[in-house]
Amino acid sequence: MSKITSASQKLVDQLLVGLLVVGGCVFLFSLSSSQWMVAGISVLLAFGSYFFLHYRIKNRVTAFSKKIMGQMEFVKEISPTGFKVFKLDDQSTALHQWRDISQVVLKNETDLVFKFQNNKEKVFATSTIGYYNLLKNIPQEKLLESNIKKYQQTTFENLRTCPTCGYIAYKKTNCLSCRTDSFETAMYVDQMNKAEYLKEKQLEYFCTEVKGEPVEFYPKKKEDDIFEFDKNWKPIVTKEEVIEFSKQEYWD
Repeated sequence: MSKITSASQKLVDQLLVGLLVVGGCVFLFSLSSSQWMVAGISVLLAFGSYFFLHYRIKNRVTAFSKKIMGQMEFVKEISPTGFKVFKLDDQSTALHQWRDISQVVLKNETDLVFKFQNNKEKVFATSTIGYYNLLKNIPQEKLLESNIKKYQQTTFENLRTCPTCGYIAYKKTNCLSCRTDSFETAMYVDQMNKAEYLKEKQLEYFCTEVKGEPVEFYPKKKEDDIFEFDKNWKPIVTKEEVIEFSKQEYWD
């Protein structure tokens, strides 16, 4: 199961548990007031709604997550001659040569539109894995419009260390590497404070989906790394906490 699916279903589970808690409270209140019929009806509605929504909503969440995963692509092996695009749904790989691309334009502020010599187009959004690596390596002769030239340049300026992953990739309110939003702009922070939010994000970022997979806080340098790692950065979670989180959330 993907992390996207797991996280989505975790949220659904929390909502369903909340439904049962509300039903239980109504039940106890009804008992204290000697409202036996109301108590019985509240129990039936709570459990009936739980089991109905449990399967209906979670199945839809799973289907939606699989659809999103099916649309995901991974740009890799970028070189002076071209790059490859790996599709996660059918596990296929396509090779694109720079010589076959007439130009790259910017659409909707961040979408990269590759225009090919055969009049076909391919769009890479920020959700594409390897998006920023691709953006940084587009040859200058393919950038004929001033707005995309400026976008390519300014995207990698004034970056700060991301408190979540440690890469110097934090731009304004989010990290270009791990995609974590700042605490101030994040959604669904509930009652967490900034430290609790950071801890949760680090647990999610460093968690492992496979039992026995090592937890690596400090990555090894790779040739395709486009962001520098801050050697002074330190995590606020321990490996033991990450393993326990992984065990609860992702291990079968």
